Order: sequence, then structure tokens, then C-alpha cells
Amino acid sequence: MVNTSRYPLHTSEWTKLPQYEDRPIMSDHRNKVDVEGIGPAMEEKLCLPQSLRRKRPRADSVFGAIEESSAKRIKVPELKRVQAEQFPAFTGMITIYAKNKNRKRQPLSLHIERDRASSEFIAQSLMSDFFSDWNTTLPKPIDLTHEDPSLVKHYVQWVNTRNISTRKKPRRVSQQEKSRPDYKEEMTLDTEQLALCYSLGERLEDAQYCNALLCTMRYYGEKEEFPPSDRAVAVTYDQTSSDSPVMKMMVDFWAYAGNPLWLESKSVRNAICTEFFDDLRGKRLSRGQTMQTLT
Repeated sequence: MVNTSRYPLHTSEWTKLPQYEDRPIMSDHRNKVDVEGIGPAMEEKLCLPQSLRRKRPRADSVFGAIEESSAKRIKVPELKRVQAEQFPAFTGMITIYAKNKNRKRQPLSLHIERDRASSEFIAQSLMSDFFSDWNTTLPKPIDLTHEDPSLVKHYVQWVNTRNISTRKKPRRVSQQEKSRPDYKEEMTLDTEQLALCYSLGERLEDAQYCNALLCTMRYYGEKEEFPPSDRAVAVTYDQTSSDSPVMKMMVDFWAYAGNPLWLESKSVRNAICTEFFDDLRGKRLSRGQTMQTLT
């Protein structure tokens, strides 16, 4: 039987996040989507210092020029986490509303355990100075219908399973490369999706979720030897806070692993804000690298 929690009498029917500017709803259907995942055991392993020690790089890899000391600087920053004693004494299922394909409200079940709580927003939604009869009252639903439903589902899945699900999409290449006789289409991690998930994690104030996403992006960045996409960088600078750790990690990846020639494309420069190029310029200059291609 589900344990119930005392809930405030004066709380309105819906507890909502602050309204953010309307953004187009992402489609749940994409071509050639490959779903994978990183579990908590992998996440803990990646957080160990030795996980940053790279194997011998391929000779044709742009990552081959990265010194081990530089690669170690790309790490998951520690964020402030919600302590168990700060969370209300509630263990059970709460309901979160998101939009479905028909843009109607769809209930999603979120399992909350006191010792695994991590969202400051959800904690504040469940806490109050005035309580009703805790034997008969369940927490009110939380309305996230103004958020992208695919992101809400991704978050709910992580809370319930502690696995970060990922998907892949075809790597973006130039038409010149596609015209080569030996060209073969490659699949790469959809870092734009993870960047969007991170922005939701910031709005929900869930540090553990954000850390898990950082860990996933770093793992695949080293595994695939390819930095986050220009779209992921654009999303990061547009939808996260100015001091966001993921923003610093994007700059680190491009400073230590990115090929500056990739940034010469007009479409890329138009897609990414000037703040990113300013941060990247400062990072590369601090390492004594020339910035001719970024001026």
C-alpha cells in the first residue's frame, strides 16, 4: 500500500513550474533512432579519476592531439544536491502531467523515495507549513504540460530507473564529403537531445539528473571521439543559466578536441551564439593556441 504524505490545505490544484517562452514541441518520431542507456553503476565508474585515462588514440583521430592532462580537465562538475533530510517524508507515486501526441494532458507516474530525492522543485511542491490529514490525502499532480513531452518522459524514466536513455542520429557532414566514393553514413549520439534534457533538469533544480547527463555526454564524447554538435551548443547557451556547468563542458570539449576548421562553416557560425566563440577563444588562448580561424 502506498504511503501517503500530509499535504497543505491551501495549495492550488496544480503545482506549476515558472512559465518559459513557448518552444515548438519536438516530435517523438525520428529516423534511425538507436536507444541506449547508462546506468548508475556506469555513472559511478565514470566519476572515478582513472576513468579519464584514455586508451592509445587512433592516428587519424582529432583526439590524438589531446594530452592526458588536458583530457582530465573535462570532468563532471559537482552540483549542490538536495539532502534526504530536506525532502518531505514521502515515499510513493505522484502524478506528473505532460502533453501527448494530440497535445492533450497525459498522466505519468513518478516514484519518489525519500533517500533518493533530488529535485528541489518537486521537494518544494510537496512541502508546506500547513498540513491536511496525511492518512487521506495524496500529493496533488504536478503540471508540466508547458514543457516538451519527450523531455518530461525522459526525466520520469530516469527517476524511475536511474538510467539515462540516449538515441543516435546520422552524423552531419558536408555535401562534399557525402559525394566521396568511399563515404559511409555514420551514427552519432544526439547531443542536442541531452542538452535539452539538461535545460529541463535545471528548471526542475535536479542536480543528480544534470550530473548524470553531464556524465553521459562526457562518456560518449570520449567514446566516439567527437565533440557535442553545434545544435547542442546553441541549445546550451540559449536555455541554461550563464554559469551552467554544461556550458563550461561544451567549451572544454571544443577547446581540447574540436577542429577549429569545423567552425568556419557559415551555417555553424549562424547557429551558435557569439558568447560561445568568446568563451572558446579565451579557453584556447589560455592554452597557447592560435585563434586565426575564430577571428
